[in-house]
Amino acid sequence: MNKEAVLKGIQKLEDKLLVAKILDKYTLSRKIMSDTHSDFLDPYQQNIVRKCLEMSGIRDYIFFGGFGGAERTVVVFCPYYMPENADSEFSELFEILKIKPNTRENFSHRDYLGSLMGLGIKREKIGDILVREDFAFVVVLKDIADYIKINLTKVGNARVEIDIANNDELEMLEPKVKEISSTVASLRLILWQVPDLAYPEARLPI
Repeated sequence: MNKEAVLKGIQKLEDKLLVAKILDKYTLSRKIMSDTHSDFLDPYQQNIVRKCLEMSGIRDYIFFGGFGGAERTVVVFCPYYMPENADSEFSELFEILKIKPNTRENFSHRDYLGSLMGLGIKREKIGDILVREDFAFVVVLKDIADYIKINLTKVGNARVEIDIANNDELEMLEPKVKEISSTVASLRLILWQVPDLAYPEARLPI
């Protein structure tokens, strides 16, 4: 891998710093012969990182965000092997918190994110925030989960209860696909809608 050549082709300084950090994680994984992972990446960052890894000839990595279909993911480097099931292999990297305000007021994605970042937590330590009617699932790296459970006491002006999502609740995180069928001129049209279109309430903007 020619790190300098890869970085030379990146124009934006922030992208260059990101890729340099990711390549260092890869180098470390090969050195210690163990998995390493990045912080959370948004879709734009994932695209930049994926292109640079491909250009470098690096293949032993996977993007995963704590559940199938996550928008924000980390990149995990797996030296000399590639797991068949990321959910079972890397779920231990994450904690999925269920944050429930003790109020009937509905809070937005921004409310939950603002309260978390108000604790001094950087955005890259927080994965997807999936807002439901009276609570939210928040995916975080496991090393900050206890800090959040101890220190996050309010969202807005409402006090909150924080639990670890159980197995039944984790099924609610999986992407939903809705099939719509119709008959047009004797042809049966089947439209598969992507989750964000079929269920706009399932995911809010970052």
